[in-house]
Amino acid sequence: MKNTLLFTLILCASTCVNAQNEMNLETSIGLPLGNSRTISSFKMTLGLNYLFKISPKLHLGPTIGYHYNNGKTVTESDETSTLIMTTGNLHYLPFAVATRYAVTDKIIIGTDLGTTLIFTPLETSCFNTSFFYYKVVSGYRLSNKTLLNLSYIGLSNEKNTLNTLHLGVTFKL
Repeated sequence: MKNTLLFTLILCASTCVNAQNEMNLETSIGLPLGNSRTISSFKMTLGLNYLFKISPKLHLGPTIGYHYNNGKTVTESDETSTLIMTTGNLHYLPFAVATRYAVTDKIIIGTDLGTTLIFTPLETSCFNTSFFYYKVVSGYRLSNKTLLNLSYIGLSNEKNTLNTLHLGVTFKL
């Protein structure tokens, strides 16, 4: 009897908690900024987060994504020679903690902080270690299920920083 009562209480509590949580699918396209323009011409992202309601305006939870940086061919020449450098495509998975804060009913701001798993074989030494992943996002709620985003995404390690500016959409699942 005690086990049944305990099981029922846990089930009810998890159902109530689950009703206040939300799962979101994010997608965006981005343009590289600064030195990132030398190795990439554009970036696409797809992300999934599960946010727990901490307060009526604050949500916090894990996020995972897939990011694709398109490689680029750069040609430099002078009077005596020409150098052609090709960078490969960069694929990585960010694992992070996401926070979202509702400034108003329509305006959302937030951050993602975490690390990355790079799964592109790259010969460049700057990609041999993991990166610190950060994302700053602001959004405008188009409907109860759709949010238009503007975000700044950065990757940083001891040697390099890669930054991109994104325009995207978030769908509440």
